[in-house]
Amino acid sequence: MNHAKKARHVGALVASLALFSGAPALAGGNPDRPRLDTNGDGSVDLAEIQAARPDFTVEKFNAADANGDGLLSRDETRAAHDKVRRHRNLDTDGDGSFSLAEMQKAHPDLTPEQYAAFDADQDGKLTRSELKQGIGREMFTRIDQDASGGVSLAEMQSHRSGVTQEDFAKLDQDGNGQLSQDELRAGHKKHRRHYGKAPQPQPNEG
Repeated sequence: MNHAKKARHVGALVASLALFSGAPALAGGNPDRPRLDTNGDGSVDLAEIQAARPDFTVEKFNAADANGDGLLSRDETRAAHDKVRRHRNLDTDGDGSFSLAEMQKAHPDLTPEQYAAFDADQDGKLTRSELKQGIGREMFTRIDQDASGGVSLAEMQSHRSGVTQEDFAKLDQDGNGQLSQDELRAGHKKHRRHYGKAPQPQPNEG
């Protein structure tokens, strides 16, 4: 019971920290950012977000979907952005890392044991790199539902809707039918580079 409760808490923490990498916007003030609410109903579902942001995972969506109705309202989107801002402002002493006390300002339930699991070099300071790597490890463990050490197509599809056999094959560099953590990380970086590029100005015609 305690183990299950701890696992749920860690899962919620990882999903919340995953938002650190970016929260969605329903319309956004940036004219170069695609509108997410494509049907104009005032909220967005996972498919609408992933159409513009293929790297936006189910975990990120669920972390933002406070009422669990499968839709992000403007209030939920605004709350997700506020959470991202709080994370970005956690480094109150400006030393480039996050202490346990700083992390607990955003996550009061974070225990020293959970903090230590992210602190790879155990120096009592959590760098952004350690945070990202820790999130990656925890996310991989959650996706790998059968704990086989690799992620199958079915597991990947339960994690991110819309993943096709062709998409999976592109990630599966060694062709063994299972995605390793390194393969998933490489695929994520590729998505971030591709979809994070600023639009290139087009030459004026005429």
